[in-house]
Amino acid sequence: MEDAAKQFLAHHARKVGSSQPERREKKVEEIQGYSQGYQPQLPQQPQLPQQTQLPQRPQPFAPDAAFARPSRSKGVELASAVMCPMRQGSTVSEEYVFEGGKLGEGSFGQVCVVTQKLTGQKRACKRVAIQSETDRRLVDTEVQLLKRLDHGNIMRLSECFVDGTCLFLISELCEGGTLLQGFARHGSERAAAVAIRQVLSATAYCHGRGVIHRDLKPDNVLYASKAPNSAVKVIDFGLADFLQRLRTAAGGQPMERAGTLAFMAPEMLTAVGDGSYGEKVDVWAIGCILYLLITGQHPFWPGRGTSDQQVMQLIRNAQLPPHRNFAAAPPGARELTMHLMAKDPLRRLGAAEALRHPWLQAEQASGEQVLDKTVFDGLCKYQASSKLKRAVLKLLAKEADEERVKKLREQFAALDAKQDGYLTRDDLLNGMRQCPEFGAVTSLDLARLLPLELFGERISCTDFTAALLARQGFGKAELLAAFRRFDVRREGKISLAALSEILKNAGPASKLEAFREADIGQDGAIDFDEFCALINA
Repeated sequence: MEDAAKQFLAHHARKVGSSQPERREKKVEEIQGYSQGYQPQLPQQPQLPQQTQLPQRPQPFAPDAAFARPSRSKGVELASAVMCPMRQGSTVSEEYVFEGGKLGEGSFGQVCVVTQKLTGQKRACKRVAIQSETDRRLVDTEVQLLKRLDHGNIMRLSECFVDGTCLFLISELCEGGTLLQGFARHGSERAAAVAIRQVLSATAYCHGRGVIHRDLKPDNVLYASKAPNSAVKVIDFGLADFLQRLRTAAGGQPMERAGTLAFMAPEMLTAVGDGSYGEKVDVWAIGCILYLLITGQHPFWPGRGTSDQQVMQLIRNAQLPPHRNFAAAPPGARELTMHLMAKDPLRRLGAAEALRHPWLQAEQASGEQVLDKTVFDGLCKYQASSKLKRAVLKLLAKEADEERVKKLREQFAALDAKQDGYLTRDDLLNGMRQCPEFGAVTSLDLARLLPLELFGERISCTDFTAALLARQGFGKAELLAAFRRFDVRREGKISLAALSEILKNAGPASKLEAFREADIGQDGAIDFDEFCALINA
């Protein structure tokens, strides 16, 4: 697999060097060709050998689930003005230093590296030019989705700046390059399984919230760092939306096509039926990615000079071409690829179901044991803290550098049995029983350690990270940056009125109690020193 990735990148580099491929703009309706010159070479062999036909599924699939909202938990909810502010009174250059050079391009924006002046943390900055109402709608949708999504394998959005007709999105920086670039450095069967499992986990999380990405491809999956065990992040939600909203907008007419042509599913290109499609178009795209990792070549892009109509016909036929690398790949990898790329969406695996495939389960089981007693001690201490302290820790966890929270996210993933972005009480109970100190713990013991009225039934990835990050401590610059976020009224302090705007799911009595705990001087305001004392207590 490593050789396949290296061969693909070398081949692609030679093509770019000899003749820059045509670049085409993304459109909302129908994307014609690749947006970034993505043109692997494919052997001209039209049929899949008989021995590699799609295996029979043990049971039929249910239709696509309707838009579903997850049940509520007791986690702290912070106002958007704190967790991801939209700044209109200041320019991005007041807060960040541009490092120069272009890092990459999104669906309709350029990305570069910036450094936050206060903390010195490096971030990615995506500049989007708003030229039409369609542009504004797409950007608004992307921002609103990223604000709501909380998963360790989805890029974190930090804040936004509005400057005339341009919008600057500040997000975490992924320095490991695209999926194929990282895979070329240290690709292997295990690396492929790790990457695909993480992409599926992020996708299953989105689908569980009714969100469909519609543009999954290797360029939209980045390695967080260049380390061999780096996590991957799904980026570029510029074409994502709520599936229910897309269907409603179609009004019984064919749904709009969106994405990159070579990764579109057959049902998105068919002229048969009502022209609708579901969340499994994302799963098809992940299948294309896995085939590419295995072979180094795209299944439906024969090479330069191929027309869009030819590519569309190959996708509609949905026949995986034979390839010696695919034939030599582990049986589990081949089987999963074909299940992800079943032509009929009802026979195609869903993202959550694909996570249970033995090939991915074997990879997960082979990972190192990352749980210990301190995980549960940290959760207990976090839940016993005031709402204000938990709110601040949640913001600090969201803004922390990936390297700092990497181990914590691994611990969360080890506990998250369903890989749905939440820990249930059963997840915690099973995790505790893996530790020698908690081997005989019962559900009643857990209820005493983490009372239902404080903890709720589930905990999010950010809440989990916040609980354990508190043990590491924070620098003055980090705390000052957080304090300024909480100072929503720009008063140089946090008043009770300001706190009432910040804590969304706390009642008046709870807010007053949290305020009084932090207002050590009892002067009706929380200053920076009191803020630091609360967090470091």
